Amino acid sequence: MSHSVKPTLTKLQTKWLAIINACEASGKSMRAYADSKGLVAQNLYAWKKVLIAKGMVPRDSAGHFVKAKIIDDQLSEVLNKAMQL
Repeated sequence: MSHSVKPTLTKLQTKWLAIINACEASGKSMRAYADSKGLVAQNLYAWKKVLIAKGMVPRDSAGHFVKAKIIDDQLSEVLNKAMQL
C-alpha cells in the first residue's frame, strides 16, 4: 500500500501557490493577472514551473494546441484555400 506524501512548502512557495491558484480562478491569462496585481509575469511563470515540479500545481494544456471545430462549410473552404497560398 503506497501513501501519497505531499511535499513540504516554504512560506514563499505557499505564498506563490496561493497567487497561482488565484490567477487560475480569475480566468485571466497569467500575464493579464500579473499586470492587474502589479506582479512580474515572469515570476508567476517561474513559480508555476517550480510548483509543477513539486507536484503542487497540475500540468495543464496551456500552451498546447487545441483542435478547433469549424461549423460553417463555406468558412472551412475559404480557410483551406487560404492555407494553400
